Amino acid sequence: MTRNKGKYLWAVFLLFLCAGSAKAGEVMTLRAAIDRVALDGRQVRIAVDNTVLARDEAEMAGSPLLPQVNAQAGYTAQAYQMASLAGGQKLNTAQKNFDSLGVDVYQTLYDFGADRSNLKAARALVKAFEADEISSKNQSVLNVITAYVDILEAGRMEAAAREELSSLASHSKDVAIFFREGVVTRNEFLAARVQFSFARQQLVTWKDQQKRARAHLAQILSMKSLAIAVVTDVEVNIPQGLTLDSVRGEALEGRPELKKMSHDLSAAGFSEDAVRASKKPTIFADSGYAYTDNRYMSRDDNWYVKLGVKMNIFNGGLTKAEIARAHSRQEMLKEQRAALEEEIGLQTEKGFWDLRDAKALLTSSRSARDQAREDLRVTRTQYKEGSATSSAVLDAITRLARAETGYWHGTYEVKRGYARLLFAMGRDLRENYMSDARQGERCSPVTKNGESLCCH
Repeated sequence: MTRNKGKYLWAVFLLFLCAGSAKAGEVMTLRAAIDRVALDGRQVRIAVDNTVLARDEAEMAGSPLLPQVNAQAGYTAQAYQMASLAGGQKLNTAQKNFDSLGVDVYQTLYDFGADRSNLKAARALVKAFEADEISSKNQSVLNVITAYVDILEAGRMEAAAREELSSLASHSKDVAIFFREGVVTRNEFLAARVQFSFARQQLVTWKDQQKRARAHLAQILSMKSLAIAVVTDVEVNIPQGLTLDSVRGEALEGRPELKKMSHDLSAAGFSEDAVRASKKPTIFADSGYAYTDNRYMSRDDNWYVKLGVKMNIFNGGLTKAEIARAHSRQEMLKEQRAALEEEIGLQTEKGFWDLRDAKALLTSSRSARDQAREDLRVTRTQYKEGSATSSAVLDAITRLARAETGYWHGTYEVKRGYARLLFAMGRDLRENYMSDARQGERCSPVTKNGESLCCH
């Protein structure tokens, strides 16, 4: 990751440069949104910072394995000059004021693996935070995909609502003419007006839904506003051959949350080893050089080397308590990992069946939409010929609107469902989802003004 840091920084710079120069009417792509959040999303930045902190702590944990070198220099001013008595005479042993300096080198030779266990625990935590970084990135990308598809769906629903409103407006005009001529009853006239008002309310609802989806995406991308000029649809090619057993097995192997839990468990085990080793003796070496400005001594300086053993005999039961705490933490992490495995299994199974249901819904709703269109065409023809009632036409328009809504909901639920399944399987969404997706050339009819995320 360190090697690619410069490349990532350049990519982020280009994204912001492009976003800052965007003008109304330009295109925001799903790829641009995903790249932005994956490279510089708020949650990703937090996870990256945690990883950096963990690396710093690992360097700190490795410092006891290296020699500890200390140097000191000073000037001492005493109130009385040091002297000794010999045969009734006073003999000075040191100057009243003097300079001194020294260098000391300390090295732990053997401590039964305490320092190395602490280092291994710190390195395991680095791997845990790296896994959490991957998880945060995947979650952020999933949120972007979901919000982006929500905008597309709301746009399609708004277009369908406009089409329904146009059909009802045309029918209401015909009913009004027939009502003035006495061909239809007042109830039929009022029913057409009520249905028209209801469709207008639905149009307002989908407009609001689109605004909320835009606001959600803006929040994910850390933007003040996201009045997007144009968004483009995305086609997803779902690979064949996915089975429940295969996706569940891949999830248990590839989910970064499980990897993080495994590294946390390893770190807890190494920490317990370090605490147990601290009960045993530590063999060390200490050497150095000392200089003191003292004209009363035969030598002003001296070298020394010391080999020693030190051991804590009693510390108030602290070591015993730390061992018990480390053991309890391991047991807790084991239970959490087992619970996480069950949760991921259920999540994967739900994602698998939700995607299959969405595909089935899309297939049936596509057929229903074609049939509803033909039904409306025939019913309108019969109405003009006098063999069908106004209520029949209203029912046909309503059925078509429902079929259109079901079709577009199924279309975008498949795209959302595939993203959720890839996330549940632990795959890199930024790479896998976009490798199976193709950004459409046609722009979805959403809005005509606003700010674009990136140039296209």
